Order: sequence, then structure tokens, then C-alpha cells
Amino acid sequence: MEYKRIHACPNDGILYRKEFEDLKKCPKCGSSQYKQKRNSEDNGQIEREGFALKVVWYLPIMPKLKHLFANPKDTLVQGRDYATVILTFWLRF
Repeated sequence: MEYKRIHACPNDGILYRKEFEDLKKCPKCGSSQYKQKRNSEDNGQIEREGFALKVVWYLPIMPKLKHLFANPKDTLVQGRDYATVILTFWLRF
């Protein structure tokens, strides 16, 4: 299954995608996108980038649903439409 990793603000301010993709700091809260490392050789000055502090994994559901409902014969579960079964299941919660 395909997935996308999207960097996010550690304070849940924004996702660093589209127009925010090139930013290094969150425009809402000002926190850094990356974990900052200290360099001991340069008197403790902060290096430019490290690892992303927060990463969101996006799993697109549409390809899975298209595959699931591609054959109408396979979508019947005990005489009921599969979409009705899924909807009933999710409405219980």
C-alpha cells in the first residue's frame, strides 16, 4: 500500500505541504520543523537541520475502495450490498 510522509508542526499548527513545504518554522507558533543538533566543535552553535520533529503518515483510501468495489459480484455479503455492511459497521461507533 502506498503512503505519504508529511512533516507537521510539533504543536499541530500546520502540515508542511503545498505552500508551506519550503518553510523551516511554523508561521502560527514559530516552532522549528526540525530537531536541532548542537555542534560541539563550533562552541555549541546550532546546526541548520536535523530530523523532522513530527511526521504524519497519510494513507490514501480511494485506491483501496476502488479496488474493493471494482467487481459488483464480490461486493455482496450475505445478500446485502457491501457498502451497506461497511456503513452499518461504522455507524455503530
